[in-house]
Amino acid sequence: MLFFKVPVILPMFLSMLIITNRIFAKCEWFHPTHQDVRTIYYQGVHASQAQVSKYTGTRGFIATTGEYVICKKGFDVIENPYIGTELEEIHLKKVYQSKRAKIKAFFRHPVRTLEQCMNTIFENKLFGISIDRTGKSQKETLKAYSVDISAMSLAQGADIIQHQARYDLCLKEYPDSDIILYGVSRGAATTFNACATNHYNNNKIRLIILEGCFDSIPGIIHSFPLSFKSKSLEKFFVKRVSALTQFQAKGLSPISMVEQFPVDIPVVFITSLCDHIVPMVSVERMVDALKRRGKNPLYLLVLKHSSHPKYMIDNKEDTENYRDFLHILYKSLNLSYIPEYAESGEKKGLLQMCRVM
Repeated sequence: MLFFKVPVILPMFLSMLIITNRIFAKCEWFHPTHQDVRTIYYQGVHASQAQVSKYTGTRGFIATTGEYVICKKGFDVIENPYIGTELEEIHLKKVYQSKRAKIKAFFRHPVRTLEQCMNTIFENKLFGISIDRTGKSQKETLKAYSVDISAMSLAQGADIIQHQARYDLCLKEYPDSDIILYGVSRGAATTFNACATNHYNNNKIRLIILEGCFDSIPGIIHSFPLSFKSKSLEKFFVKRVSALTQFQAKGLSPISMVEQFPVDIPVVFITSLCDHIVPMVSVERMVDALKRRGKNPLYLLVLKHSSHPKYMIDNKEDTENYRDFLHILYKSLNLSYIPEYAESGEKKGLLQMCRVM
């Protein structure tokens, strides 16, 4: 009799274990005002929502699929990440109930299935991301996904609309919470453009964190270390990007939206000397433009050894500086923080070192 109850009890036990683990892990965070804060996260190109697990440390997070996602190599800088819904360009792997259904799905969409396998290897496995069921009934899983490149808008139309959707869902679910906006690469540029164009309640936004935020697509192409210093070749690559995605060469770019960006909200830019995807000079153009306008508290953290997709794991010194800087910044803004990391950031003088204005 007990044998037949095990399949029912096991998911319940796993769910309780996960929730208990998250509760105890949260004790590391100190809440100076007890005000709830949610971090609306927007991911980079070719990444699913699982990317946020790189920023939640060993606590992980519960995905929109109901799965528990944890990145063993990540660090803890986001306490309460908010996703709301997966991006339209991301096609998650469907959960099939039989091997026969799986085989049919493969022959129906062989290219998509192979891409899902590749993403599992190069995204989840490479970064040590594990994804486990929590007992909730699932139709899709983050364990594998494919990307519809033609649906990407690279911080323009569709991205700005979807950023608004996450913001609206967050406010509906947590109406009394303050908000941090956090974007990485394409997500950083999207966050910037969305703040400049969407009608957000800026009094609720306490901080904006932009990792690897490009000034414009032509700007990063021109700034590549091995850039072709030919205008015609630059135009060719911009046209190719426009042809493959929804990006419009004459559309919005962060550098063109500086004057519309909301005032007074603290903004953090994070870049690296070794970033060859979004070169540091592209980020510096954004910082300089906001500095000239003079209407936002600005911070710039420059890492020394980390590559574009791996700011949090490439180099121990960079990882610790990134983590400690954000926690001392959180503390200075009266937001939740981890005291141990904030103390380390204070000893290093990271807040003063990174302050632009």
